[in-house]
Amino acid sequence: MIMIPDDLYARIRRSMPIPCVDLLVKYREDRVLFLKRRNPPAEGEWWFPGGRVHLYELRVDAAKRKLREECGIEADPCGELGTFDLFFCNDQMATTHHHTITTVYEFHIDIAEVKLDAQSTAYRWMTTRECLSEIRHPFLRHILERHGV
Repeated sequence: MIMIPDDLYARIRRSMPIPCVDLLVKYREDRVLFLKRRNPPAEGEWWFPGGRVHLYELRVDAAKRKLREECGIEADPCGELGTFDLFFCNDQMATTHHHTITTVYEFHIDIAEVKLDAQSTAYRWMTTRECLSEIRHPFLRHILERHGV
């Protein structure tokens, strides 16, 4: 894996979209995994596990890697749900703009234990009702509603 120095990555992020994956992880058909993000974008919000795709890494492999790294879970996705543009802007800091192109993968797992890495502060298995009442971001709601959550 090639690591990009922080200053170079900041310049890249300001000039082009970043390829990412997001993971819709389901447990027992009625629970969806959300992580509380520690870092921008969506810092402090409940979000799907996921992150950047590395150079020469297939998106499906990135999805499996992110599930393993962020959650301590080994699994194969059961499907690709689509690719979407996401735009994040922090009005208080004009330098904090993010454009990602993310592919969403669905995982069905049979274990509820999650081992978080440093990217998140907490995890939560949300029911359909909890998702509808607590998840506000239009992208997340679109994925949840489109895929029967």
